[in-house]
Amino acid sequence: MGTRDILMDSRWETSYAAKRRIQLLLNGDLGLHLYRQHQPEFFAFVVYGTDNLAHKFWKYYRPRDFGISEEEAAPFADALTGYYREADRILGEFLELLPQDTTVAVVSDHGFGSAEEAREATVDLETKPRMEPLVRLAGIQDQVSVSSVATRGYVTPFGDARASTTLTKYFLGFLDGVRSPDNDLPVFFGRPIANGMIEVSVRHDAPPLGLLSTPAGPVELTELVEIEERAGSHSPEGILLLRGPGVRANHTVPEMHLEDLCPTLLHLAGIPFADDMDGRVLLDCLLPESLPFRRAVSSYDHLLPRRDHDFAEEDPEMLESQLRQLGYLR
Repeated sequence: MGTRDILMDSRWETSYAAKRRIQLLLNGDLGLHLYRQHQPEFFAFVVYGTDNLAHKFWKYYRPRDFGISEEEAAPFADALTGYYREADRILGEFLELLPQDTTVAVVSDHGFGSAEEAREATVDLETKPRMEPLVRLAGIQDQVSVSSVATRGYVTPFGDARASTTLTKYFLGFLDGVRSPDNDLPVFFGRPIANGMIEVSVRHDAPPLGLLSTPAGPVELTELVEIEERAGSHSPEGILLLRGPGVRANHTVPEMHLEDLCPTLLHLAGIPFADDMDGRVLLDCLLPESLPFRRAVSSYDHLLPRRDHDFAEEDPEMLESQLRQLGYLR
């Protein structure tokens, strides 16, 4: 599909897929430029569009799982696989730049699928807060800036610390007052985070449609909450591909977890892992003579920046809602 066709196509899928592809190309060019310029000892490049597109285009990739005809799926059948091919091409450009003794890891934190059984494949709904209408309804649009990342919204108050504290308290109270008449539960979770920002997310049990009661009067849910279809669901099985001078070729590790990646990469870099880390060094996939096994240190926590609050002290309902929205709970 050419540029003119994309601009003239009114389907949201066309522009969404094109934006994700453009984002990948821009990030790829920037990443390659930064590596050429600095050539750091450790470099990470994140490809996020695979997740975005799989959530929204999985039904076109596996149309039979959703009862969709091949003809209906055809316009977008290549959206996901085409993105992967572009990501592979960028990876190839990185590989051409790397020294021969570089260890390369390709890793995902989860996989994707239609459902546990194809006949059960359904389209889930993703919800995220509409930040501009929210702050406008609260009457603070001139006192803050707003942004969104994935299913989260963020509010940054203007002014000094005292004014920021006052506004944060007011806005959190306002959010608590936005409720569903069905169960009188808050629709949003709000919490202060680092740098004086306020993070906002939607409860997983928010009503799908209807009027909300707010401190400013009744408002339709869709005015404050954006609802998108998600065809692809997270699968607990992801991938880890390793290549390097200390890695055994053509070897598969049957039992491994995401937490094993960090200790393994530290070991390959000649750095001891920490006793308080989750995971283990994947010695099965490493050459025995590659590196001497280094004695672990007790912890690296003293090197981490101080957190404003303990994760364990979070509202358990908010944590459950966030994990459900990310696809780790059902």
